Order: sequence, then C-alpha cells, then structure tokens
Amino acid sequence: MDIFVLVYSLLFYAIGRWVKNSPSVMAGYYSLPKERRERVARRTADCLYRVFRAMAVLMVLSYAVLRVAGVDKVLSGCLCTLIISVVGTVGAALWVQRYDK
Repeated sequence: MDIFVLVYSLLFYAIGRWVKNSPSVMAGYYSLPKERRERVARRTADCLYRVFRAMAVLMVLSYAVLRVAGVDKVLSGCLCTLIISVVGTVGAALWVQRYDK
C-alpha cells in the first residue's frame, strides 16, 4: 500500500481522536453558554470522531478499489485523496450540522 495514503488516513484518525479527547479545541467552544457547553461539545466531538474515522477507512478502501481497477499507483493516491478530502469535508459539515440539532 502506498505509504502516503496510509499516513494520510492515520492523520484523519488522529485528528478525530484528538477532537474527541479534548472537545475544547473546537471553534466556538467558549461562546456556548456554560450550562450547555460540555454536553454540546462532547456530542459534536463524538460526531466528528466518527466522521474522521469513516474518512480514514474510506480513504484506504477507495485506494484499494482504484488499484484493483488498474489505475496507476500515483494517480490512484491522488484521486482517493481528492475524493476523500472533498466528500469528507462536505460530508463532515453536513453530518455535524444535522447531528447537532
């Protein structure tokens, strides 16, 4: 497996773990009312952790599918990175917005 794809997917996973373990790093944490701050931050952090974990898994799977389909190694790495970055960013924003209602 291409080392770049593996490192990039591990980076997604690490970001998710970091946000889950310390939700105060999220933007807007201190602008929430104190009585709701911890509950909302914890719920959003759990959601982001799931999103980043899914992005890491999907990145590895999309790379494997592209390689099995016969796509060049460098091109498949670039394509899966692009696909996961775009789909993951938009999906994460929509998921968190929907989950946080």
